Amino acid sequence: MCKLGDLGHSAPDRFLVLGDAVTPRKARLGGAVLAALIAVLAARSPAHAQCTTIGGKGTGGSLDSAQFQAYEAMLQGTDLGMWANWMVTGAKVGVAPGYRVDGLKFKCSPGGMGQECHARATFCKKA
Repeated sequence: MCKLGDLGHSAPDRFLVLGDAVTPRKARLGGAVLAALIAVLAARSPAHAQCTTIGGKGTGGSLDSAQFQAYEAMLQGTDLGMWANWMVTGAKVGVAPGYRVDGLKFKCSPGGMGQECHARATFCKKA
């Protein structure tokens, strides 16, 4: 059977924190308690939605393509990461992954490459 002195210089099984000996088990327990406290405080704080109202302009050969371009411009101006996610998850006008879309409106008329659309909406980040 080995004795503590036979092991040479190995990591101690106790940590000294501000003059108090803390075992690894107590340290893990303290970390778990701290994480739980942070989670409770975060849940109790009022949720303030981050909202951005933005406009976009798009042109296309059809009304649908011009609206798509205008909507895509708004997504890019709001959050490039969300826009990239939108592109790979179906790219549907009116959808914004991780955001609520409010008041989406288009004003379109002949122009540009066939149709020109101006869009406006408010994007609110979901909690």
